[in-house]
Amino acid sequence: MTDNHSVLRLPDRSDDAVSLRDIPAPQVYTVRQVAGLLGLNLGMTYDLIRKGEIPAKRLGRRWLVPRESFHAWLLDMASAS
Repeated sequence: MTDNHSVLRLPDRSDDAVSLRDIPAPQVYTVRQVAGLLGLNLGMTYDLIRKGEIPAKRLGRRWLVPRESFHAWLLDMASAS
């Protein structure tokens, strides 16, 4: 009986291979992550980003929020209260 499924074989690890442990953690948040951190809905978060109230950078059609800028902004908001 023949099986129509093929087996994917991974290459042996060599000195040139990159491990997931070698890749640094992303230095940006997505808009969805920021919304979750702030407890806001996604639409409100996009509005605040477009208005420039939340620090963000546009990359093509995507908005990315630099972690350091976001945390500095958040600390500034907390100290202003």
